[in-house]
Amino acid sequence: MKKRAAQKERKAKGGSEKKSDHRGGSKSRDQALNFMVQLSDPKNLRKDILESLREVIIFMQGYETFLRIQEEKVSAITKLRSEIKDLNDLINVKLRRYVPKGKLKGVISKQPKAKEPGRVVSTETSEEKPVMAPPPFMKKEVNELDDLELQLHDIESRLKNIR
Repeated sequence: MKKRAAQKERKAKGGSEKKSDHRGGSKSRDQALNFMVQLSDPKNLRKDILESLREVIIFMQGYETFLRIQEEKVSAITKLRSEIKDLNDLINVKLRRYVPKGKLKGVISKQPKAKEPGRVVSTETSEEKPVMAPPPFMKKEVNELDDLELQLHDIESRLKNIR
């Protein structure tokens, strides 16, 4: 408040603190903003700047191709997911309607049990045991064949009923 009052008094007296040049600008401001720096080798500096700009542009081009490939990948994955969903719908709804349920169980391969690492069992024996041939599985195959034949007859009877 006191500063404003002092400024008003000075203006009232007719004097001003700063004298301006007749050209419209102050000389001291222009001189304060102009900086000059001497470069020892301006051509090499310009060359280095241009090379770094070139490398930045090459990097940006590579990044753009990366983004484009990533977008294509995402679109391909979404398309694949939708096609898989459609196929699963077709299988679950339409195909299962026409194919009868089977009585066969899926084939499961038995994996050997992992041996405990703490125990070491010697596999060498002094006596040789005669190798016996495995018992024939004719009975099991006949059962599977019988099941298949029964299912085949069941399917044929359903086909006759449909016609």
